[in-house]
Amino acid sequence: MYDGGIGSVVSGRAQMPVPSVSDLFNVAKQWPYKSGLFATQFVCLLLAVGLCVAMRVTSAWVILPVLATVIVAVWVVWKVSNRVPKVAKDKIGFVIALSYDDENVAKKVRDDFVYVLKQLIKDGKTGSYFEFIDVAKHLADDVVDLDAAQKLRLATGAHFMLYGRVLLREVNQVTNHYIDLNGIVAHNVVPDVVRQTLAAEFSELLPRKVLIAKENDLFAFAFTSQWTELVAKYIIAIAASVSGDFHRSVNLYQDVLDKVGAKGNVFPVFAKLSERIPIRLVEIGTARAVIAYERWADARDAAAMDELESTLQTIDDKYDAPQIVTLRAITAFVNHRNVPEALKQLERIPRSMRDATWHLNVAFLAGYGGNLFQSSQHYKKAAMQGVEPRVISLTEDFMSSIVAAENDKPQIHYCLGYFNLKIKGDNLRAVEDFRAFLNTVVGNQFQKERALAVKWVTEISAKAA
Repeated sequence: MYDGGIGSVVSGRAQMPVPSVSDLFNVAKQWPYKSGLFATQFVCLLLAVGLCVAMRVTSAWVILPVLATVIVAVWVVWKVSNRVPKVAKDKIGFVIALSYDDENVAKKVRDDFVYVLKQLIKDGKTGSYFEFIDVAKHLADDVVDLDAAQKLRLATGAHFMLYGRVLLREVNQVTNHYIDLNGIVAHNVVPDVVRQTLAAEFSELLPRKVLIAKENDLFAFAFTSQWTELVAKYIIAIAASVSGDFHRSVNLYQDVLDKVGAKGNVFPVFAKLSERIPIRLVEIGTARAVIAYERWADARDAAAMDELESTLQTIDDKYDAPQIVTLRAITAFVNHRNVPEALKQLERIPRSMRDATWHLNVAFLAGYGGNLFQSSQHYKKAAMQGVEPRVISLTEDFMSSIVAAENDKPQIHYCLGYFNLKIKGDNLRAVEDFRAFLNTVVGNQFQKERALAVKWVTEISAKAA
């Protein structure tokens, strides 16, 4: 039977073209690109046809499926081998995508900069957090702007990406490696001011445009790697912090601080890191303390109060931001009933920053300590400044919890009554509190306040009748 088509072409001992070693080498270089795919498919088809000729296979029904299989197999291998690498879910992905205009430059930079950077990133206390990916040339070449970089970062699932170009340039008749670097970091949705601060830190600290003389460049590349590593970890720590991952952020900050301390602060960027990281650690400590306080305020969780105190102990006492010293005052009272220490902390707040909440805190502490006159003065000042409804609710809840725990202390009943009368405007509740005060006071205690309590109870009861 006559077998037309391909059989008539491949039959006999015809000599088929065989790709040279040079052809195969060129195809291999183009492998990551579509041109490489097509060239490889073509070469493999030639080889398949040549094999068919050698084996004297002449049936189209055999040859066509073989050729189709070759095309599909090459495409599958090409697709799998060129897929974008993915970062493991439990790792911080650190991706670097550098493009080069010269293969020799590429090898030099990979050996002296990228490899060293990888070792530094994987070194230290936080090295186990990271997965380092140096993307292939065909992927790096496509990263020409921020949008392309963001697209690749999302595809890899990385948290941090360093991208840019490395070129050879003549400057003052000296051949230099010119490194143009940019970076992006992933973080949760944050206010514009936080995002702008992060961008500003990036621009200020990251080695953006670096010239390294080609001669004796090993040390310069190593130093640039160290510089990049420390700034990258610092930026990633900020991103982790604003995303709520405080534990990892603290470890990254501490890792950078330890390494900077070992190198000294002669280099300006290292000096800035040494100055800023302690402040960043205080910010994290404050955030943790606030979260612990809010947990305690919501449920009176003793463990949360213990966590608040231990967190505050990690913050150097020299930091006296109003929020921090107020939380110190709260822990001094709640955990230890140390009124003098609580008042001492509140006194650290400058007069210009003493708002209604400050006066409410001092009023309660003064009253608890038995100075009901001073307590009344501060409640009046708080009322004059105006108290927000949320603060009123929190204050009443707190005072009520103290009354429930120490019902035998008359001064607490008086403070709560005065608060309800002058701040909240709840006269009926104030009457209950003042009556509790009158029922618990003994001897000659608080004579003036007893007279006032009797007066207010009488007046409010008469109006209610």
